[in-house]
Amino acid sequence: MKRFGSIWYKILVIGIILVVVNKLLNHVNGVYDILKKLIDVLRPFLVGGLLAFILYPPSHYLEKKLLAQKKPFFQKFARSIGIMTVYLSLVGILFFLVKVVWPAIYRNAEQLILELPYYYSRAIRFLEEYNIVTEPELFERLRAAIETMFSLPTMSKYLSYLSGFFSSLAGVIIGIVVSVYMLLEREMLRSVFKRIIRFLVSEERQERVMAYFGKTTSLFYSYFAGLGLDALVVGLISVPFFYFFQVPYAFLFGTLIGICNLIPFFGPIVATAIIFLVSLFSVGFGKALWIL
Repeated sequence: MKRFGSIWYKILVIGIILVVVNKLLNHVNGVYDILKKLIDVLRPFLVGGLLAFILYPPSHYLEKKLLAQKKPFFQKFARSIGIMTVYLSLVGILFFLVKVVWPAIYRNAEQLILELPYYYSRAIRFLEEYNIVTEPELFERLRAAIETMFSLPTMSKYLSYLSGFFSSLAGVIIGIVVSVYMLLEREMLRSVFKRIIRFLVSEERQERVMAYFGKTTSLFYSYFAGLGLDALVVGLISVPFFYFFQVPYAFLFGTLIGICNLIPFFGPIVATAIIFLVSLFSVGFGKALWIL
């Protein structure tokens, strides 16, 4: 491994990188087309890897709990049972979201889009009454921007972007199969990763690299688990709170609050501003302050 640490090896690697970067910059369009096709081919495997990465903590936790039972059946099938339990739970959650949550959100969103002209006219009267904005051209630009942002074609385009990644049923099935295989054979994948580290990094640095990778992964899981739990709790609290104060589109706004809590700093501010404005023109200033 000493040859990989020599100065001539480093110079060779830097030279190769510079040549490759130069060629890529001279053929940007061709590289973009190749990358696009490559991503389309690898999409199921990327989805599978991401799914396995997300589902690893709960499946590993269940596996440890089953192994602690010290029973021969669990000792033999602990991993398979843990993975199967996690995937069945995921299917149940998705079924609940599709059958219960999504129809309610869709109805609220459809109603909000249909009633946008009403809220727009109320906002214009409010601005004119208190002389906040006096230029009619600004009103027109604001109206055009709002209508464009929340029109049905635009909303459909947003949804098409979201669903395009999972548009192929075959791709989704392959992704699920890949994720199950990666969870079942994670020791083998970990061994391959260690071999790559040994090839790229000197022997004295390998343990440090593995330790940093482990800490980074742990921090990643902890951060997003906390973020997801925070969004879920805030969303679940917000929906009955909005219903209590008779805020329209309570289910949609509760979901919006939850999703925007996943975006640090600005997400909750944007969601709060939207909900406060709609509440101001629908349930009055007093209730809107409570909601704020």
